[in-house]
Amino acid sequence: AGGGPVLRAYLRLDDALLTRGRAALRGETTMRGLTRRLADLAIEPSRLAEAIGILERECYGIEPPAPAAASAAVAVLDALRVEVEAAGGVGTGVRRDDGAESIGSLV
Repeated sequence: AGGGPVLRAYLRLDDALLTRGRAALRGETTMRGLTRRLADLAIEPSRLAEAIGILERECYGIEPPAPAAASAAVAVLDALRVEVEAAGGVGTGVRRDDGAESIGSLV
């Protein structure tokens, strides 16, 4: 997979959510979408917001995030993925009108 470590961690989380029927909605921002899709899990909103901010910096920033910040964001996103996988609930996922899988504002 391409992209930096934070994007790869986000995509792993998104895949876990998608395969459990928790796809992002069209036009939904990454933060709003994850907040909705993770509503049943105990996540501190500030930790999620910080991880998404680091993701955005990695994807769109002029300078990449510091390695320690990127590692912290990966840890948060991977911990959430583990929780999602443990929660179960297999769904069919949702595809956008153009057939691509929806992954929030990164699409």
